[in-house]
Amino acid sequence: MIVIVIVAGSLYLVIITMFFYGWERLKSYAPTPRQFHSVISIIVPMRNEETNTKQLLSDIQLQNYPSNLTEIIVVDDHSTDNSLLEAKSISLENYHVISLPENLTGKKAALNKGIEAATGEIIITTDADCRVSKTWLSTIASYFNDFAPTLLLGPVCGISNSFFGNMQALEILSLQGSTAGSAAIGHAVMSNGANIAFPKSIYGDIQHIYNETKTQSGDDMFLMHEIKRKYPQGIHYLKSINALVYTKLTTNLSSFLNQRKRWTSKAKFYTDTDTIVTASIVLLMNATLLGTIIYGICMSDFMPFIILFITKCSADFVFLARVTSFFRKKRLMWLFPIVQSFYFLYICYTVLSAIFSTTLWKDRTIKH
Repeated sequence: MIVIVIVAGSLYLVIITMFFYGWERLKSYAPTPRQFHSVISIIVPMRNEETNTKQLLSDIQLQNYPSNLTEIIVVDDHSTDNSLLEAKSISLENYHVISLPENLTGKKAALNKGIEAATGEIIITTDADCRVSKTWLSTIASYFNDFAPTLLLGPVCGISNSFFGNMQALEILSLQGSTAGSAAIGHAVMSNGANIAFPKSIYGDIQHIYNETKTQSGDDMFLMHEIKRKYPQGIHYLKSINALVYTKLTTNLSSFLNQRKRWTSKAKFYTDTDTIVTASIVLLMNATLLGTIIYGICMSDFMPFIILFITKCSADFVFLARVTSFFRKKRLMWLFPIVQSFYFLYICYTVLSAIFSTTLWKDRTIKH
């Protein structure tokens, strides 16, 4: 058991150290005043979001980016509520609502339709249940003007005032740290579809990922993997609070676990070495923690668990303290010991359930 503990702990420390190094070397970005010329197309896939879409569109309307250079395309994925009616009732400049045909379903199909119809030079994708700051578009446009990335991974934070929601918000920030850190060292392993941007000119090189039918989810990760393969130096993380997208969080444990199971289930189709290695090390760490608990119960020896748990917590705390501080969310760190206490249990559960059970999303069974 002690050998497994040493191996799991050492590998995990290496991964976190690499991400921490990437995070620290990545400079924060603040746009400078300038004249804008690029047309931006915002693609919003929508399914059963009648209470959320108007809020997002209102945020976009308040952007400090020229409205004549902003195109908004909402793509309805067969909503069963009043989302489509609500979307069509909104009057905005350069605003279009598209409905998927009967033979097409899913977020990837919705994104594909939206991108095909887009006329902008820069494509930005987000989700209908998100909120955005008024400097969102101008910051992204400025970054493209300064650095010309092939794929820009934008920052995402959670919106919540509840205890359970704040725990999710802390986890999302940890994922943001890993996203930024890995991208900064040229080994991107994560991507969040709530805030992604790329030039329309590369669409021909990536369109096939939206037509892939093995899984209806995972557009963000598969996009990142494909761009990483074809443009190895083209993936950037936008470390700027001016470009934040705020995503709504699940309200109960059942929805949370189902969401995380949906995220995990697509991993079986990954071919990117960095992502597979990172996911394997994280799983090894959490599975070993669970194993040392069982070992401790059977052998009355909890020392292996204590050693490994302290190792993981120490590495995570140092990294996450820096990330939460940057995003001005350091107050969430009081939840750190609570989240750490059950995190390994939930990771093991979601992996097993993703393998052996179906995944639901908005009254649909997701194909894998």
